Amino acid sequence: KRMDEKHCNGSLSALEENIGNKGKHSYYYAHSHKATGPKWDGKPQPRLLSKNNSPEDCYNSKTSFDTNNSSITVYSFSDENSKIKIYIPLAVSSADDVTLKHDCESFALTATDINFEKKRLAFNKLFGTVEENGKVKVKSDKIIVTFTKKEEKDWPRLGF
Repeated sequence: KRMDEKHCNGSLSALEENIGNKGKHSYYYAHSHKATGPKWDGKPQPRLLSKNNSPEDCYNSKTSFDTNNSSITVYSFSDENSKIKIYIPLAVSSADDVTLKHDCESFALTATDINFEKKRLAFNKLFGTVEENGKVKVKSDKIIVTFTKKEEKDWPRLGF
């Protein structure tokens, strides 16, 4: 059995005694970890523990979605490890009706739908940077734009 000095003095609780005797095989092992946060100040109000600059702070919380130049407002995206895919539910006649212009941090897609109306989706600032090898795939009822990320990090949203 493993015993420490506190037990000999009789100051250990039953929980601490059990953990001391059986170690990580103790039934109460999950309770053995102590809280490592700051001590409670006795006030019921929450307090700020730390503040880090978020990416939004860097860009003054302005949206990067180009509302003035985007007539496409319905889209979705998937964040894969090394790629970002943007799904646009728009029927076009052929891949020739779709144009993608982009650099490492912005893009603009222009498409002519089956009713011969010009549609556009544009972001002035993407959440991260992408390689300049964007690809467009046209399906019968949607357009899929694929970008390769320069860094494999999570994108919680498409733009800032």
